[in-house]
Amino acid sequence: MTTACSRGKVVESSGEWVVVEVERSTSCEHCGQKDACLSSVGFDSSRKTLARARNTLGARAGDMVELAISEGVILWGTVILYLIPVFFLLAFILAAFYLNQAWQWEKEENLLAVVAGGLGLLISLGVVRLISTRWKYLAKSGPEVIRILPPEG
Repeated sequence: MTTACSRGKVVESSGEWVVVEVERSTSCEHCGQKDACLSSVGFDSSRKTLARARNTLGARAGDMVELAISEGVILWGTVILYLIPVFFLLAFILAAFYLNQAWQWEKEENLLAVVAGGLGLLISLGVVRLISTRWKYLAKSGPEVIRILPPEG
């Protein structure tokens, strides 16, 4: 099942793929999941972004289109975005406590845990970035043009 998530203007079309310029405020208004989605939290709502989408309807540069994405992709993306940093944070804190006991270093044990947790979070950001750029599942089930919108005016 797919969920319509955004509308935008095709800026580039090459065969099976298009690049669509999506304005976050517009795209989120039309999304069926806008109340549950956290994709625009902390971002400037008027900021534009580019999305690569499968062009199943033959959209051309200049066309306004509606995009959809599988709910499974949104779910797994959310899991990766949130669970990997939490895992790294906790793993590094636990490792710090373990090393603190093994070395019998009784001073500043909380400071060591805080530093280790911060290091774990920094490393997790690189891991999330690596996964998101190489995730084969997204390439197969990424955004897709589901409708070419009529010209306004």
